[in-house]
Amino acid sequence: MAISYSDTWREDRMDIIDTAAGANAYIRIYDDSAARPGNDAAVPGGSVLLAELRGNAGGFAASTTNGVLTADTITADASANATGTASWFRILASDGTTIVCDGDCGIQGSGADLILDSLSITATQTVSIDTFIITEGNDY
Repeated sequence: MAISYSDTWREDRMDIIDTAAGANAYIRIYDDSAARPGNDAAVPGGSVLLAELRGNAGGFAASTTNGVLTADTITADASANATGTASWFRILASDGTTIVCDGDCGIQGSGADLILDSLSITATQTVSIDTFIITEGNDY
């Protein structure tokens, strides 16, 4: 049987992500040319940075409820860095160097944390995030 955590503990974990990301967090979207790093200390390696968006000046999360963190407004990237297929993202604190977390990109219905209207990104296009929800599992 898998371990289960209380809703309070799950929400506290999501609040830690919100606090670590803080105001003006970076959301960097990478392509699928290399595997997502195995840990937060890993350099993205062969992955190409497709777009870089910024979190809200008031803080990263709009709300955290029962282990679910919903991002607040994220400023679109008005000009994507490169062309490719979005595969994974990395959140960095406002200093641009402190790694908060990595996750998968997807489209509506994919179950990914970061939802884009299309995974195909073309250099210089505007890139915006449709939905960004991180869910802490294993609840009672």
